[in-house]
Amino acid sequence: MAALEHLSERDKAVLRSIFDPTATIGDVVDDGDTFEEELDETTDLDKQASALCSQGVRLAETGKQEEALVLLSQGIELAPGRPAAYNDRAQLLRLMQRDDGR
Repeated sequence: MAALEHLSERDKAVLRSIFDPTATIGDVVDDGDTFEEELDETTDLDKQASALCSQGVRLAETGKQEEALVLLSQGIELAPGRPAAYNDRAQLLRLMQRDDGR
C-alpha cells in the first residue's frame, strides 16, 4: 500500500471509516489538521455554522446522534456553501444506518 504512505493518520482513519462498515466516527483520530475551508470562514454565518457543526460532531462522538443531526442540519441551513457540513451529516446518517437521508 505504498500509495497510502503520504497520508496522515487522520486521513487513513477517515478512509477506514468510509470503507470499513464497522468503523464509527469515534475511530477517526483528530490530530488537529487545519483545512483551507476553516481558514476561509470570513462571514459570521460561516463561523456560526462551523461552531454548530463542531458541536454536532462532539455530540455524535458521545452517542447523542439525534441531537447531533439537528445541529449539523442547522449548520447547513445557516451556510449551505460549506461542504464539510454535508460530509459530517452524511457520515452521521451512515453511522445511524439512515443511508436514505431521513
